[in-house]
Amino acid sequence: ALAQDAYLRAERLLETLSEAGIESRRVQIERAGILINRSQLIGRVESFKEAVALNDQAGALLKSVLAEDPNDEDALGTLVIVDLNTASDLRNMGLLDEALNRLNRVDDACNRLRSMSEHPDVYARQQSGALLTRGNIELDLKLYEQAEQTLRRRIAFLNTLDDPDPANTLLQLAATRNSLAISLKAQDRFDDAITEYDRCVSEYRQYFAATPQASGEQRDREINQLAQTLNNLGIAHGAREEFAEAEACFREVVDIRTELLKRNPTNHYYAASSANTRASLASVLFQSGRPAESKTELD
Repeated sequence: ALAQDAYLRAERLLETLSEAGIESRRVQIERAGILINRSQLIGRVESFKEAVALNDQAGALLKSVLAEDPNDEDALGTLVIVDLNTASDLRNMGLLDEALNRLNRVDDACNRLRSMSEHPDVYARQQSGALLTRGNIELDLKLYEQAEQTLRRRIAFLNTLDDPDPANTLLQLAATRNSLAISLKAQDRFDDAITEYDRCVSEYRQYFAATPQASGEQRDREINQLAQTLNNLGIAHGAREEFAEAEACFREVVDIRTELLKRNPTNHYYAASSANTRASLASVLFQSGRPAESKTELD
């Protein structure tokens, strides 16, 4: 709430400059940036429709700048951020075709920016981010082979970038491999899926080792992503009747989410996810011929 108030005051100051006749391109781009920041805050509380509306306002400001100078790199680069954020919000609203249209615009704009900019890797990274969103939308649409191709393209992209933050690259690779493994599992390619889940878990562990100082809500979300990957890996092992491996995965997930709940006792998602994992663990124990232990987990 305090952040939103600060952004609104900054926006009013920039509007005052505009009313005073200072309609410079820089003012318009700064106004768009504030709208983007507001939309990201609102998106975090799942007010996706309002977030899209703010991004559309930002987009209109940027397009007015580009109407004067189609090669304004700052405006075009900021418009890429608008379209990336909007695509994610549209996906969360279930408007998948509209989200894909935004991603097509991102791809076109990034290609232009990479050809004209002195820092093409900046836009290559944004283009890479669009591939992850596209792959996840293709998963939503059950286009599993297409999703696999998109996600493999993103992994190849990430491995070619000269990233100044290698720890962040590990995190991005892990998120992509998790989605890739989901696409493979949906195609009944369990060996391939397990290979990618294992790589994903390894990348998360490397990332945490490289960033020991991180903490707080964002860190807990990242730890939960590792837990979700381990849960998915356990399900894949269970489908192959590899019960010992599945049990090990599920027990680690339970341990991780128990710690997350200690730090976030009102987080219903962590509680529900932990309960689901215990149910999966109980099923594996029962299939392993250990009904008493299974009942303990169900209780």
